[in-house]
Amino acid sequence: GFDDVRRSPLLRLVAVAYVLFSVLMFSLMYPYQTLLADEFAGNDAALATFVGVVQAAVTAASFVVSIALANRIYARFGVVTAALVLPVVYALGFGTWLVAFTLATAVAVSFSQQVVQRSLSNAAWSAMYTVVPSGAVAHSRYCVYALRSTPPRTGCCFSNRRSPVATSTSYVEPGVTSDVYPKRYRVS
Repeated sequence: GFDDVRRSPLLRLVAVAYVLFSVLMFSLMYPYQTLLADEFAGNDAALATFVGVVQAAVTAASFVVSIALANRIYARFGVVTAALVLPVVYALGFGTWLVAFTLATAVAVSFSQQVVQRSLSNAAWSAMYTVVPSGAVAHSRYCVYALRSTPPRTGCCFSNRRSPVATSTSYVEPGVTSDVYPKRYRVS
């Protein structure tokens, strides 16, 4: 886990980036959620409807971008460049909020961030594990995801013990042992 990440310059950068992206995500979501709560104060049904419609639109847009554009972007500009689109979206979003922080700009910034993250960035970051030796992929991924969880599960990362969850190439959930899942979901 930690030793695998520490030895690889790429995985060290990925781990740092995941921690920074977690901070950025909460820095974006807190003002957004606060504005929504203020805008829909006392009307929980309208707030739930609005958030549901926005999240449905995010999911639909992410699907379309994933199917129609992501592969072309990866092929034309490269996976690393595609992964760097998300920080640009954050910078443009926070810049927009410095100029005007309204419901429309809050929704637009949150919408763009979520669409780029789901359709381009997540797959690009996952592709970076292809340079890790096959025996260390699962544990390295487990360590990096543990660092970006809330609260960070750094103990999972710093233990050099192979986790029952991290012994497979499939990713279940950081910090959760296979004893939590029913037998059909366990990693053997």
